[in-house]
Order: sequence, then structure tokens, then C-alpha cells
Amino acid sequence: MKDDETKEDDVDSEDDGVLANGGDEALGWEWNDIYGFVSVLDFNKHKKTECMKQIKDYITENCSDKKVKDQLVEVFNGKPALIVNERVMNLPFEVGAMLHENLHEEITEAVREGEASFFKHYIIITKIFYPVSALDNTKKKKRVEPVFYKTEEEYYYNRAEIKFRFPLKNPYTFDSNSVAIEYAVEHEGVVMIIERNKIEKILKKLASAREQMQKQAQPQQQTEESK
Repeated sequence: MKDDETKEDDVDSEDDGVLANGGDEALGWEWNDIYGFVSVLDFNKHKKTECMKQIKDYITENCSDKKVKDQLVEVFNGKPALIVNERVMNLPFEVGAMLHENLHEEITEAVREGEASFFKHYIIITKIFYPVSALDNTKKKKRVEPVFYKTEEEYYYNRAEIKFRFPLKNPYTFDSNSVAIEYAVEHEGVVMIIERNKIEKILKKLASAREQMQKQAQPQQQTEESK
């Protein structure tokens, strides 16, 4: 999808057609087998649209820290972009990681060709849950480390410049039930804002984890093939 009138600032003119195929050739998928996608939306380009206004309001209204709110004002006054990361819950981590690697490769290529310029910050809105042991019969809430529904987002979270959590008005969703999270005692929303100069390190971590998981899977595949 091209928009010749806004080439100088937008990257999403490039992303809509390329980000549903994170590794489709390598996995042998057809284009109609879309299990997830990653895209990036230029906030400044779309800031007058009703949906982007609602997203901005949603972020600021769920932030209770005044200092962080002041930081959000600076971010929105700069060159932010919203990363939209949606996929089926049980999609393998390797595929999710590849989607994000492809996303940033496309952004870099668009900048190299003079069709876009880099964003300063990336915004991700997502959710997490806190599990409790199935052996805990007391039903008492036990605060533990949060679990990200989409594992790749934790890599962004660990290097986010700004991050905060907030309670969800409707914590249970069809997705949480569909993956049998029977012992999730609490869900929270998460907003994270990542500086562009942290993206390279995030991608290296994602690639390293993906490659490690692929290596671990190879012996099992070879064993199954030899049967």
C-alpha cells in the first residue's frame, strides 16, 4: 500500500503488504494461511483519526504516574509509532520473532531507499497474566513474575524507556480461555515505549533465542524422521 503524498514520514505505507508473511516461504505456508501479523502505524500521520485519538487517550488515562505522563507528552510530541502485534496465542515463538525481525528490516529498507524516515519511539500496548500453581488449593492470589501472552514482547519490555501496567476492566477474554489458563489469577494491561536506538539489541536477542530454539528442535525432528 503506497501513499505518495506522505512518503517523507511514514513507514506504514510499506508495512501493510509485507508483515503477514513472517517466514511464510521457509514454513511452506500459503498466503491465505495467516496466523498473525505485525505492523507499524505512524502516530503523526494518523493522529487526527478517531481511532488514534482513542489510543492516545487510552494510554494517558491508564497512566497514574504524573512523571510518566509528562514523559508521554514528550513522546507524542516527537515521532512515535504504534507497533500492532496480533497473532493466534499458540503460534510458535520462532514465527513471532521472525515477524518482528522482518518488520524492522522493512523499516530500514524503506529509510535506505528514501521512502521514509526513522521513528524516535515505538509504542506497544499488550497484556500479561500472573499464574498460580495448580497445587495451590487456597485460591489465594500469589504475586509472581508476569507472563507475556506473546513472548516476543517481553524482549521489548526489558529494554523499554517507559513502561507501566494497569488493571483491565474485562480481564478474561476468549483467548485466555482458549489456551486453558485456568489458574491465571490476575491479568494486567501493559504499555511500553521503546527508543529506536534499543531496537537493534532487541532484534539480536530475539534472533539468538529463535536460533537456539530451532537448534534444539532439530534433533527431535531427525529422530521422528528416522522412525
